[in-house]
Amino acid sequence: MNARKTFVAVAVLAALSGAAAAQNGSVTSLQSGSYNSVVIDQAGAVGSYLTVEQTGSNNSAGSTALAVSQSSAHSTLAITQAGSLNNAGASQSGGERNTASITQTSPKGAPVGASNNPQALLTQAGSDNTGAIVQDNNQYRSLATLRQTGTGNGGWVTQQGNIGGEANLSQNNANNRAWLTQTSSSSGFAGISQDGNGNQGTLNQVHTLSAYASVSQVGTGNVASNNQSNTGPNLGGSRAVISQEGTSNVATLVQDASSGSRVTIDQQNTANVGTVNQLATGFSTATLQQVGVGNRGDLRQEDGFRNNLTARQNVGNDNSVVAYQRGTELNADIAQAGNLNVVNSRQTGDFNEATLAQVGSQNSLTLNQSGTGTRYFTNSARVTQTGTALNANVTQAGGAGNVAVINQR
Repeated sequence: MNARKTFVAVAVLAALSGAAAAQNGSVTSLQSGSYNSVVIDQAGAVGSYLTVEQTGSNNSAGSTALAVSQSSAHSTLAITQAGSLNNAGASQSGGERNTASITQTSPKGAPVGASNNPQALLTQAGSDNTGAIVQDNNQYRSLATLRQTGTGNGGWVTQQGNIGGEANLSQNNANNRAWLTQTSSSSGFAGISQDGNGNQGTLNQVHTLSAYASVSQVGTGNVASNNQSNTGPNLGGSRAVISQEGTSNVATLVQDASSGSRVTIDQQNTANVGTVNQLATGFSTATLQQVGVGNRGDLRQEDGFRNNLTARQNVGNDNSVVAYQRGTELNADIAQAGNLNVVNSRQTGDFNEATLAQVGSQNSLTLNQSGTGTRYFTNSARVTQTGTALNANVTQAGGAGNVAVINQR
């Protein structure tokens, strides 16, 4: 036991002394076995390299309290851990165009541990930096966190084959790009948070059961994309949320073969665009909320059963919603408050229901329903318009079981 501790201490001191003297130099730490640890501080070495490789279980390369640290520009930091229940913490600061990565891989059939979950934390401060975290086949509640502060940074987090994986990527400032992917995992959470202008956030979850995905952006001209595919039949737990606060933002949310799921786009301010596509889903819900002027909403649910679509555009003028649903026993609920607003809703299939409401002046709506109903299972339309200079067009086709109620006042 004492010999092992001495070996670790010597390795740490050697790394530190090598870093202190390095200019355009490199530090390398290689460890094999279990319960090893290393801490490195490399400062003032432009264009340098820092490499840590650990093979075994319960190893640590830095920590959340004392990270493997690199303070320079145009430098590279790489931590690789092969084994189970390993932890890594790393930071880069004081420069630009740095590259950092943490890779954690566990063998299949590795032991599950509840008290020492695999964790990776990477922080970067500066501009035009690139950061990446990869976690593969970690068996219990892997946690990946990437934080970047500065402009023009790029961040990637990838989790594959993890149980209860959680991935968080945050960026502060402008013109940053974030990509977060979870594949073949269960009970996964993935979150992107960006504060600034001109940022891009892309989140993908594929074959991830009971998935929860969240993208939050504050600023102007941001773009968010959230994609979920094959997240489990009728589990009721898959959820995707995009929240944007600012002007001229774009949000796109796609779900494919993800039954029992819920999606929400929430946009605040002016000239925003929100798009939701749900394909081959059942018992699912799509919600769009927009507050402001000149916002656009486009919602599509195709090849579904008992899906619900809700759109709210509140306290704004010159807004529009386009909604399309195809399937059986679908429901659309759309409401607008303001002037010069437009709704265009179409439902194709049997036993569908649409409720449309507008409050204000010079508003217009169009509703088309096609499909067969019966006396007891109808295609129904309920339209309410309150204000002046209003226009409503309702068309129902299918031959039987159609009901329409229209109120203008």
